[in-house]
Amino acid sequence: MKIGIKDSSYTGRYGYKDGILRLKRHGYNTVDFQGFVNTDGPLWKLPEKDFEAGLKETKEFLDEQGIEIFQTHAPWGWPPKNGTADERRALFENMHKALRGTKLLGAKYFVVHPLLPFENEPGQDADAVWGINQGFIGAVADYARFYGITVCLENMPFKNLCISTPMQVLDFVEEMNHQNLKVCLDTGHCAVFGLQPSAAVRLFGAEWLRCMHVHDNDGQRDSHWLPKRGVIDWEDYRNALQEIGFQGSFSLECAVPEEFTGKERDAKEQELCRLAAQLVGNE
Repeated sequence: MKIGIKDSSYTGRYGYKDGILRLKRHGYNTVDFQGFVNTDGPLWKLPEKDFEAGLKETKEFLDEQGIEIFQTHAPWGWPPKNGTADERRALFENMHKALRGTKLLGAKYFVVHPLLPFENEPGQDADAVWGINQGFIGAVADYARFYGITVCLENMPFKNLCISTPMQVLDFVEEMNHQNLKVCLDTGHCAVFGLQPSAAVRLFGAEWLRCMHVHDNDGQRDSHWLPKRGVIDWEDYRNALQEIGFQGSFSLECAVPEEFTGKERDAKEQELCRLAAQLVGNE
């Protein structure tokens, strides 16, 4: 199995090229590209020509280092801005641009969150939320098919959202029945619901599971702790991945805490990559 991490865990601290060189040295061979998440970020401020040129340069650099962009993360922000039709149209334009960017980066998977048109407030109209997401995510998946990319819908930690738990996500993608729509499993989001991610792996199986976000927590908050600090049974998670023959990337969505610096931080970062390899049986 490949071992990956969200690129911003390194590049946000060390700069892009230095961050990639550092994560390569620590032993990672894939990244989850985060540059599309914040549409107020520097990448989005570039003219279209420079946007495309910058992504091509990024891909060339990562190819030279032997680092695969296994997945990219779709635009996402909090509070969500998708409560009106105009907001959803604007978001869809950004999704389309991010899909074009994903194609330029050579990634096969595009991770999306369900829309939260009513944020995470109680008393939502589940049918309305479901329908809005069907229309929006279906359109994103249609464009993804044009680019040869698979959209992966992520399970969420929001208890008032009707598309949050692994079972709800599975019901949604099965009902959509779109050839370019699969699943991204977030381990920490499972734990917030008191669910073990190993059960979700077995639920999704090889048919639906394509990528993952790996982190831990206390079973209450989506804290993005390092693995083995919280409530997740990592041995059973490894067993479940082996049972379904998962061959993707064990992609961490966490980082060494900020209080570690210098040589101690370098050692902790190396230790985290080794831990990931151990958790999937690569060591």
